[in-house]
Amino acid sequence: MVRSYKKTADTRNYKKYTEEIIEEAIEKITNDELSINAASIQYKIPYGTLYNKYKGLLGKTPGGQPVSTNQEEFAILRAAATFGDWVFPLTLFDLRMFGKGHLDRQGKIIEWFSNNLPGFNGPLRPEAP
Repeated sequence: MVRSYKKTADTRNYKKYTEEIIEEAIEKITNDELSINAASIQYKIPYGTLYNKYKGLLGKTPGGQPVSTNQEEFAILRAAATFGDWVFPLTLFDLRMFGKGHLDRQGKIIEWFSNNLPGFNGPLRPEAP
């Protein structure tokens, strides 16, 4: 017989609020309508979460930070799609060279890229012979 899970009283409650509620609370804090503590109690959002959002702390996304913006990546993909429309398919190396050319034109030097050439991601890496 399968055991049915029963939540105990002392387990952690995960977030029960949306980004819109956080933005509304931050707006009231910014307009001096509420203190951070009062907004925390009223909106049932942890004080630390509101404090970090209000002060602009922890703004980065988890994991490795992207080198280019979404717009720049979209432009490279749009160029690749244009080549596909011209019946000139691009290889993964061609896309990597697009990225390198873009970084070189902008004068960005990424330390963890060898020769400023973006590397492979995950299973696309060819196996060594």
